[in-house]
Amino acid sequence: YEVTNAQYAAFVEATGHDAPWRSGDVPAGTENYPVVNVSWDDGVAFTEWLAEESGMALRLCTDAEWEKACRDT
Repeated sequence: YEVTNAQYAAFVEATGHDAPWRSGDVPAGTENYPVVNVSWDDGVAFTEWLAEESGMALRLCTDAEWEKACRDT
């Protein structure tokens, strides 16, 4: 699932992680847009935080899983 700017902002606020937005705040009107300008390490940190917060087992897709999903087979 895509992570929205608002969801990522909650992670930034809770953890003090660096924000990907120039001003440090989500640009007005883009709260429900997918977050961009995050690294793989940022994605891992977000996923680990969300797993802990939600109590769910979450992880990023492997390269092979991502490639298969992109091929739609």
